Amino acid sequence: LKNFGSALEIVGRFEDALVLFDKVSHDGHPDVDIIASKVSVLERQGRGMDAWEVLEPLLASAPDHAGVATQFANLARRVDRQAEARDHVARVLEQNDHSDETEQALLFSLGNLEDALGNFDAAFSAYARANALARQPYDAAKYLAEVEATEAIFAPGWQERLAMASNRSQLPVFIVGMPRSGTTLCEQILACHQSVHGAGELEHIPKIEKPVNPGELTTAAFDQIANKHFEFLQHQGGSADRVID
Repeated sequence: LKNFGSALEIVGRFEDALVLFDKVSHDGHPDVDIIASKVSVLERQGRGMDAWEVLEPLLASAPDHAGVATQFANLARRVDRQAEARDHVARVLEQNDHSDETEQALLFSLGNLEDALGNFDAAFSAYARANALARQPYDAAKYLAEVEATEAIFAPGWQERLAMASNRSQLPVFIVGMPRSGTTLCEQILACHQSVHGAGELEHIPKIEKPVNPGELTTAAFDQIANKHFEFLQHQGGSADRVID
């Protein structure tokens, strides 16, 4: 259930996640993981002080819990306790045997706190340790082969050679842009129209078809992808004439 609640948080269904977390909590025997997850949801909702009220008792009852430490780090600036949070995270890092994923999260939290406190060398050290846990070996030959394959696909004239889907539905509206460039605002403005449904940042198309060389796809293959996405958007948008992705 905790994982389901976390999934609801990831997709932005914060109230549903809070209801679930409250439902599975046990009076007198609180689940620290569940409470820490609830703190995360409250913080993402912008309810920082509500999150702090939930978290603060855990600092005494579960001081060595990694989730409590990372949530303390997230809220420390709101309650002006960055130095205390830094020491808390550092102590948890030293005392417990963590998985690489948990240790990485703690180290990134430590780096953020050191940075906020102006201890830039210490912040850099924490970030470097965190990144080292996720480091993948660099294969120069493999990378060069991937670049050359991409260049071959997108050589001059590739669009003219590309097959096209025969589906000409005007239902989908794709908004494309760099992060923080106003794409969400654009969607919200368009979705104010009664015939337009804003579906958010959908991740449906990559789930339909694994990455392939587009030059190898036929019209029939493109039609299959387009039709599946069209059906998905119809389900999302109901009777709307346009659905924004």
